[in-house]
Amino acid sequence: VFFLFKKMDNTIKHVQITQKENIRILQLTDIHHFSKSTKTFTSGAITIDLENSVYDTEKNIEAVKVLLDQTNPDLVVLTGDIIDGRAFSENEKDGWKSAMMEIINPLIKRNIKWTFVPGNHDDDHAPWKREELLGIYSLPNCASENISTWDHSITIGNDSNSPEDCVRLWLFDSGTNSPDPKLKYTTFDSKVVKDFQNYSGCNDEEENNHKVIWPKCGAEMAMFHIPLPEYRYSKEIVGTLGLFDAALKAGSVPSPWCYIPNFVKLIGKHRVCGCSEINSGIFSSFVSSKRICATFCGHDHFNDAVMERDGIFMCYGRVCSFSPPSNWEGKAGKLPFDCGGRVIEFNLKNKSVFTWVEGVGTGEEKGSRIMIQSFKNQQNNNNKSSVVA
Repeated sequence: VFFLFKKMDNTIKHVQITQKENIRILQLTDIHHFSKSTKTFTSGAITIDLENSVYDTEKNIEAVKVLLDQTNPDLVVLTGDIIDGRAFSENEKDGWKSAMMEIINPLIKRNIKWTFVPGNHDDDHAPWKREELLGIYSLPNCASENISTWDHSITIGNDSNSPEDCVRLWLFDSGTNSPDPKLKYTTFDSKVVKDFQNYSGCNDEEENNHKVIWPKCGAEMAMFHIPLPEYRYSKEIVGTLGLFDAALKAGSVPSPWCYIPNFVKLIGKHRVCGCSEINSGIFSSFVSSKRICATFCGHDHFNDAVMERDGIFMCYGRVCSFSPPSNWEGKAGKLPFDCGGRVIEFNLKNKSVFTWVEGVGTGEEKGSRIMIQSFKNQQNNNNKSSVVA
């Protein structure tokens, strides 16, 4: 039995790596995997006959293998919707385990550590509850072993006693489908936001009920599934924001905007995202902490852009799925790019961080590489932050 605690786990997990110049993390997102024995997939009013369709879940596994061999990461972060609860029947209450094992077996064989944060479909109409998926952290090679909540922190580096030579990942449950369609999704729990403020040193010392503020690492990033409201209408620096065009094709853009798409694009309102209508305040906490250089999410399959706001880079992963949900069961047409993953690389010598997209079988995508932390910026943040070691 798993109990979901609405707070950040105060245990910091550390992933030890061999001596090297760079720490490399691979983000995989929105695989929407389920067993190849599944004959049909139903979403709303649409049912796909998988035996007579263009979709092939076995390609999901092959894509993972190819990306691992292309990138040789030190850690893989699975940022939600890795499995899809809608594909499992009531008698498959443990189906999540076999589906997840198919995804992580290539990592286990390559001795690559991994971790996971949930999306809105991992337990969507599933024969299991969301908290039962915490059992994922008990699967082999998981960097979050024995963690009791989705919201926690992992460091990765040569030496856990030298925070400046480590990357810290703040991992969050960004919510699931809201019972109120006007809100779209639930969001970060307020207690978790408060815990982040405390552990990161956002709060004044007298307000901080923790005895120790977590030491600042050489680079710190936040990873979750559903994009934040701050992603909305932010201009892309690199990559694609194709969600509006996908929604237009699927017939889900409301009137009158569906009739004047060129005007919508002219005024920049096509840069939409699938976020909750509730603003949890987590982004403003990231800004106040002066610790987070970038955030990484998934969810919006037709977006893979990097934007910037208030000094924080807001990054989408690249969808990595050959399952029906990848293009909304065909309603949204073809994806504007090939399936792939996002790489994040931290240079131990100069503390810079770069990120780029890797296509399955095609390598680094031209024009996708961007620096999201320079040595100068990292140094300035250290000077401004009040960190208790």
